[in-house]
Amino acid sequence: MLKRGGTKPRTFYRKARHKLQQAGFHVSQSTLADRLTNIPEHRWTKSRKGYNETRKTHDPLKDHYPVVHRPLEAIQIDHWKADIEIVSDDRLQVIGRVWITLAIDIYSRMIFGMHVGIDPPSTTTFGLAMINGMTRKDYIAEKYGFTWDNPIAGKPERIEADNAGEFRGNSAQASCEHFAIVLKWRPLGQPQYGGHIERLNGNLAQRFKDLPGATGSTSDEKKQLRPELTAAFTLEDITRHVWLMVDEYHNDPHTGIGMTPLERHNSYYFGPKGPKRHLPPLYVDSLNFRLHWFPLETRTIQRYGIRIDFLDYYSESLKWLVRNRKNYGSVEVRRHPFDVRVIYVKHPNRKAEDPASTEDAWMPVHVRQLNFPIASIFELQAARREVLQRKRKPTPENLAKIISEQYRSIDEATEKTKRARRAAARKAHHDRMRAEGPADPVQPPKPAASPTAKLDAADNQASLTDATNLTAILASITDDDVEATFE
Repeated sequence: MLKRGGTKPRTFYRKARHKLQQAGFHVSQSTLADRLTNIPEHRWTKSRKGYNETRKTHDPLKDHYPVVHRPLEAIQIDHWKADIEIVSDDRLQVIGRVWITLAIDIYSRMIFGMHVGIDPPSTTTFGLAMINGMTRKDYIAEKYGFTWDNPIAGKPERIEADNAGEFRGNSAQASCEHFAIVLKWRPLGQPQYGGHIERLNGNLAQRFKDLPGATGSTSDEKKQLRPELTAAFTLEDITRHVWLMVDEYHNDPHTGIGMTPLERHNSYYFGPKGPKRHLPPLYVDSLNFRLHWFPLETRTIQRYGIRIDFLDYYSESLKWLVRNRKNYGSVEVRRHPFDVRVIYVKHPNRKAEDPASTEDAWMPVHVRQLNFPIASIFELQAARREVLQRKRKPTPENLAKIISEQYRSIDEATEKTKRARRAAARKAHHDRMRAEGPADPVQPPKPAASPTAKLDAADNQASLTDATNLTAILASITDDDVEATFE
């Protein structure tokens, strides 16, 4: 029993009794069961699960979480795969579970930011949760049709995250550095540094168990709840419901702070006689603001422009940088997560057009292939994997063809497979996210008109005029005129 993985009690009783009988001893099963019960729990865990698991669950916590003195001093962020199955937008088929990215303010215990989606954790989901957290959330109440008091917004001083790639990557570090946010990773083997977000996830998990489509946290609970038969929420439905849960959580007394999270937050800024402290500066949800949370790449500029994921990007705004490319190393590039047709290049030595602005100058650069279909980074990377699997070159033409094929196959197979329905729901979600964000003020360049365009237009106009005159002549002929003609 005391070995990695262990054995079932019934197997242990049978083998132990057999060996004792060979040695001339007789022992009852209850005696063997007593012996197992008397094994110390920490020894049991160490033998079966190892030292690290024993330290996490049994050893005393040597350190305590440092005291936090104000809102936005520290937030913890993590991802959670919600214990609920959702249905497609037409509510006909189950498409699987959703991912929720949550950030909690340690001082007030308020939900700082959140993102609900189908995509697994990534730099994009982290960035969207931070965009939601740093900006005001009035639009959420307006979008989903409810009223609330959710004042938390602004720039956190410190973000605490686990050691996942989306938090340790260059993109997350550059984003935090731009906003002067300290990005801190939790010490390995010290779960108390992530306790606040873990308890919040557990709190929400308990609330999810009463919803239609709930899966529970164990296989036995899933068999009992039967989520695929009870699922009723679409992605938009569950997003709205989670925000309602957040509002309820903000107004419930929290044992860790002795009041509701909303009261804790407001009491720092307001007292019985009015304001006590200034509210944090607010950020406007603009394209320039979002760019600093979009996925980051670094590229050198070549004569053809910039190449990312086998797509070439060029516009006239790059002309000067192309000519002087030897004077610069790599440049920062931010990718729109839901539209790969455009990237944003940070000019190495230029600021925004406003002379008083300290913002960086981001130049929109469009893909060279003007008819490339709208696609998210996720869809482009899936197309790239498919092209390589077919042993073809990942050219823009082949990638565009695969993406178009995938869209057609999604439409055709939506009614057939769960995987296709989930892909269709993901595409619809990406379309909504692309529409909700600030629009790109710079449109892709239009193809140049051909030399014969004006002549073609004149011919078309002449044809239209002739057709109009003929119609008028035919309309003026009466039945008597026709009869007179044939007499």
